[in-house]
Amino acid sequence: MKGKKRGVLLRCVALLLCACLFAALVPAAPAKAAAKNQGTLANLVICVQFGDSDDAHDIFGKAEHWEKVMGMYDTADDSFKNYMKAISDQKLTINNIFPQQTQQDGKTICAALRLAQNADYYKDNEGVLVAEVIAAMQDGRITLGSEKLDYREPGVLDNLTIIVQGSASSMSDGFWPHSTSYSGNEKIGSGVLVRGYNLLNSDALIRTLTGSANISGAQGTITHEFLHTLGLPDLYRNSGGSPVGRWSIMASTLCYLQYPLEYCRELLGWVQIPEITKSGTYTIRVASGKDKWGGAYPTALKLKTPQSDSQFFVVEYRKKDAGAAFDSYIPSSGLLMYRVDESISDRSNYRGENYIYVFRPGVTDPEKAEDMSGTAYLSENAALDIEKGETSYGSTDLNAPFTDNTLYYPGGKNSGIAISNAHYSEDGELLIFDVEFADTSGAEYWQQYGPAMSGMRGAGASLAMGDDGTLYAASCGSDGKLRLMQSRDGKSWAQVTTLGGVESLPDATLQWYQGSLYLGVMLSGAKPAAYRLVNGTWKQLWASSESYAMQPQWLEHQNTLYLCYVKSGTKALALQKIAGSGGTLPNLTVSSYLTNPALCSWNGKVYAVYSDFMSSKDTTKVAVCSGGKWSEALDTGISAGKLHAAASNSSQLALIAGNDAGTDKLFLYDGKQWKSQDAAFARGALEVDMFYYGGDLYASYIDKNRQMDLQKKESGGWKQVGKAIASPVDSSASDVILANGVCYAAYVADGTQNLLVRFRKLDPPSGVVDPPKPKDDYTVSLTLAGTPSNSKIYVDGRAYQAQRSGSTLKVTLSDGRAKTATYYETNASGIPTGMQVWLLSFSGGKYTARRQDALKDLLTYHGFSIRISGDTGIRFKTGISESTKGALCSGAGLDGFHLKEYGTLVMMQENIGKGYAFVLGGDKVASGRSYWTQNGTVNDRVFETVQGRQRFTSVLVRLPAERYKTEFAFRGYIILQKDGQSYTIYGPPMAKSIYSIAQQLIARKDYAVGSPEDQFLRRIIADAR
Repeated sequence: MKGKKRGVLLRCVALLLCACLFAALVPAAPAKAAAKNQGTLANLVICVQFGDSDDAHDIFGKAEHWEKVMGMYDTADDSFKNYMKAISDQKLTINNIFPQQTQQDGKTICAALRLAQNADYYKDNEGVLVAEVIAAMQDGRITLGSEKLDYREPGVLDNLTIIVQGSASSMSDGFWPHSTSYSGNEKIGSGVLVRGYNLLNSDALIRTLTGSANISGAQGTITHEFLHTLGLPDLYRNSGGSPVGRWSIMASTLCYLQYPLEYCRELLGWVQIPEITKSGTYTIRVASGKDKWGGAYPTALKLKTPQSDSQFFVVEYRKKDAGAAFDSYIPSSGLLMYRVDESISDRSNYRGENYIYVFRPGVTDPEKAEDMSGTAYLSENAALDIEKGETSYGSTDLNAPFTDNTLYYPGGKNSGIAISNAHYSEDGELLIFDVEFADTSGAEYWQQYGPAMSGMRGAGASLAMGDDGTLYAASCGSDGKLRLMQSRDGKSWAQVTTLGGVESLPDATLQWYQGSLYLGVMLSGAKPAAYRLVNGTWKQLWASSESYAMQPQWLEHQNTLYLCYVKSGTKALALQKIAGSGGTLPNLTVSSYLTNPALCSWNGKVYAVYSDFMSSKDTTKVAVCSGGKWSEALDTGISAGKLHAAASNSSQLALIAGNDAGTDKLFLYDGKQWKSQDAAFARGALEVDMFYYGGDLYASYIDKNRQMDLQKKESGGWKQVGKAIASPVDSSASDVILANGVCYAAYVADGTQNLLVRFRKLDPPSGVVDPPKPKDDYTVSLTLAGTPSNSKIYVDGRAYQAQRSGSTLKVTLSDGRAKTATYYETNASGIPTGMQVWLLSFSGGKYTARRQDALKDLLTYHGFSIRISGDTGIRFKTGISESTKGALCSGAGLDGFHLKEYGTLVMMQENIGKGYAFVLGGDKVASGRSYWTQNGTVNDRVFETVQGRQRFTSVLVRLPAERYKTEFAFRGYIILQKDGQSYTIYGPPMAKSIYSIAQQLIARKDYAVGSPEDQFLRRIIADAR
């Protein structure tokens, strides 16, 4: 059985803050692309008064006040403009535009726009306020000059700032400083729309209304709101606690501006933070300093462990500067350590969750951030103050509690990261420290299979393994297409193909069946469909015209593959035959509402556990299909729920039934009686699945905290297998399979677009073991056109000595991944005279070799030559037939093959002897292209054409004398495409040295003795060493 068991009930169609003067009305948007936060950005500043605004508190029309406002924005050393240049490492310049600025009595003031209504009206009608400001710029009451307004996005104003005369007493006040967006379609200036804007009140800048000292925090308020426009989130809470404190302008504005956290600067594209996962000694430079080391030292490091894919730790060096410079009012100098949790949906601390949490010693709760020392939050003591002897933090003891001052994950689980020996360089500009990671390579930890696959938004994650050991993973990409990935070695993933036109939640499910990969998926409109992978492309086998189906899953039953799904209206479970020799199966129908089925084939029958909503009993039931009819096998008595799973081996059927009420049970059936047991692990779970490994029953699940685990049923109950697979994960995007005694788990790390796969070898099975599959045969048998002149064949460019029987050559490979085989005919001297090519495929446990007669003599060897004047050099020539090349480049191709690229490879012959593969992309292999397409332009370099064959070459020049006797191996290569697959085919490898060719030319007397050419050759021989 292969399918999802996630819970789906119905488918619906239709820091105490110092001068803290800001609030976000809506969650901050993700940081914009780095390129959009560099160069110049326009900030259009408009000042507004109301019908009830009085002159006594006017900061716009009074020169002494306006001069201070201009200092905040542009002219002061610590102005908003200068601050933005500093924190962006001079990458961003803000052009503040004040169209209302004018001269009065020889002094500069701002002629504010006066609106008709009183201030209270606009507090409740902010959209009207913005619309009236835009109207004033349209009708000429505010005159815009010719300055560019849309650097970031053509046709959209970079940022609008509206300063209203007035004050705000609390965050609920409409004039409390905030950043938000406008949705109207009115245009200003040269035709630009207003979208992101900041609203500030005049008292936040100069306090003429509340009477306190005026400029404290003002530039910080201006900057904080503008950084929201660029995409940074709030890092303070709307109530209680101080997760970040005075360490970032996004958490607190101070009398003197402080830097954002380095992670936030990375979000905006201004710095790059390397990621480290290994123990070692590391050096970082001060965040607010200049780079005097040419990029050798970063300003921060990310520390990541296998325990989480969406949470990591950042360390950065903050320096408390003297005077009124930026970062002069942070609590202290030292190493600041904090955690970033990308699984937080709004990427903000505002609503009480810790998107970013700064570690501080002495906490009594791991997350509240409420502990204080006197009147100050403990976040004031967060940085390791080296001058006070604080040089270490964290522990490699994975069982250490958070109260031991560990670097921990949400809830207090230790990361196992320890920092020690922290010290400054002599000039104090660098901070050096040791990082030690706890060992997580032991058997209890799940290991990662290949790198993360980025650009996956998660919906519909699924796994399958082919007969040759290739692991396939499918998930919906950020472009809305279903992406199929494959990995053959667990070191890298490659995209096979994509499928468009799928639902936003496509519920994709993969199944390997009788040598082929199948896909069940929901197309647009929630229409189920089935596909088979053919030559690297999905071929549709069946599609329903019925919309609003759901929960597709595969069922293998009596040599037949069925795609099962819940039909529209949810009164029936359909079983659609897709492949195999068996017959059709009837739908399972109910009179009420069927949902969340899990199916399994056992003992020649099909079993389904499902919820029967809206029936008289409203319970979870088990039905059995036998003899072409469905009947009720068990009423579990458990109220209808959303967690069902099914699995079987040769002697037992296992089902899980669960619901939100916490009633979760395992039902076991031996063909005679049903037994039930508690399944407490599933209580509150978001998804559950089961499988048998021999006589051992396993259950995978995602708990309410989005942690993914695997449990094994033992005599005393259920026991967790190793550590958690991952946490937190996206519960709508996960899958678990068993293949060859290894459990593979796919999931999308919550809050990311990264699909990952982890694996763990399971203990040998006990009890009943299902019969093993027939052993795969990796023998490749090639039947030649003619009698072979030698017994060597090349598989994917690698040489093998074959067994010869007549015109057949056989070789046994180590796996089923090979794609091509090549044989080179040779003459008595071992010179290649021809070649034959086969395409290989592995299916049903054996190889099939198909000789490609159209590719006979595809690449031919045309000898070596060396330079006889100037710089020394050796040339190798490969040929291709003009007619063959023409066909390959035509629309129809040559027997379906199309030319993509060809060229020459070269490596030292001694490296071939050391076992290095002489193939494209191999270690110690150099390559050069002679035919390729780039940016729509075909590059075709032909050296010469002889007897209908175009020759292309590769030349090694300026070899030193110590390389004259070195044999260099050369071979041609060509990349062809057919049926969506790419094939790299190689010409025969040949090796020569400059020294041996010079000797050959002299022995043949090609040049007169004493001639310049002869002297050049003899000098090569004399200089060789």
